[in-house]
Amino acid sequence: MILRGVILSVVLGSGVFSALPVAAEDSKQNSDKAVAAAKTILGLVSANKLNTLWEKHVSAWYKTKVAQSVFFENLSFGRSQVGGAPLSAAVQNMTYSTGEQGITGDVYAVTFETKYATGKFYERIVVFKEPDGEFRLVGLFGTPAPRD
Repeated sequence: MILRGVILSVVLGSGVFSALPVAAEDSKQNSDKAVAAAKTILGLVSANKLNTLWEKHVSAWYKTKVAQSVFFENLSFGRSQVGGAPLSAAVQNMTYSTGEQGITGDVYAVTFETKYATGKFYERIVVFKEPDGEFRLVGLFGTPAPRD
């Protein structure tokens, strides 16, 4: 079990997201940027570069919800159980919008199917488009993938 999803799901896991209709061109650009941001975030987590992650890739909104020390602790617990950098990953993404949790705007959930030495996992990185146009972390979830 990856413990990092437990704390983060308290903040974003209440199912308050709804589909966000956007223009095709804007949607493609945002989707590409959101997926790129999620890949960067997963890479930083896998490389245990949590200070860089916190300073540059965690949303201002999220920083008001979770203390830096708690963020580091949760990611450290989960990461130690799966091992080092992923061997491979496949990506799919979904677009959401919500105002329920204090976020208004573009929210993307990018799900990775990641193979580690200890097994296969699903890791979902949720990013929010901030006022500067950059996508930053607002949620991170992980669970083992089915073994059969």
